[in-house]
Amino acid sequence: MIGISSKNAFSAEFWWNTLIDKGFKLLELNHRVTPISFNPEHITGMKEIIKNNDLTITIHSGVTDILHPDEITAEYQLLLLKAEIKYASDIGMNHVIFHMSSYLDHEKDKDRIHEFLSEVIEFARIHDVKLFLENDSKGAWVNPDDLLPYFEKYKNLKHLLDIGHLNRALHSGFVKSEKDYFDKLGKHICYVHIHGNKGIIDEHTSVDKGNLKLDFLLPEIKKLNPIVIIETNNMEDALITEKILQANGFE
Repeated sequence: MIGISSKNAFSAEFWWNTLIDKGFKLLELNHRVTPISFNPEHITGMKEIIKNNDLTITIHSGVTDILHPDEITAEYQLLLLKAEIKYASDIGMNHVIFHMSSYLDHEKDKDRIHEFLSEVIEFARIHDVKLFLENDSKGAWVNPDDLLPYFEKYKNLKHLLDIGHLNRALHSGFVKSEKDYFDKLGKHICYVHIHGNKGIIDEHTSVDKGNLKLDFLLPEIKKLNPIVIIETNNMEDALITEKILQANGFE
């Protein structure tokens, strides 16, 4: 099933209406751009919306600075991610996506990274939620050789591949090739963000408005049968991308 991000919604308050009206049933709530109310009445209301419209909702965490050098900020980021995991569980959903901070060092911050991941993965397990670590376009969480050890160590941690971020990483020299990335991480990819760019900045355009190697990427993604979310910045580009995906056998 092809899904869509709340980045494409016209309204932040009733973000789901626009997406449902366009025929989407799989929706990603991006907490960086769409507010979440943890009010019990809101949670009850969301459960009704999900039930009445036969929806599946995933949560893209709003965290931006995991393991921040400032102790208070770091604690806030940890608690926010836990609250989002709990929210997903409370509304009857079980997929949460997050980013690690790009400025972390895999060697110097090794103990802190593993302590953090162990804690949140166990918290997610208790709440029957699956965690997905998304690749970045630069920094520590880009190269498949750096990412692979985490997916091998933590069996309950899965990979979200953002092909726009991958394209930027390729053009910056952080990643050798699309094939190398899939060869190393393919079996861990269970979720994909689809959008386009020219390899310079994160434009989040329709997937055809860039220089992504779609002739390689789309067949490889289809083989994996992952969750597929269109993560463009507007509905026009989202619908163009949906048609391209459908033309390539995605449903």
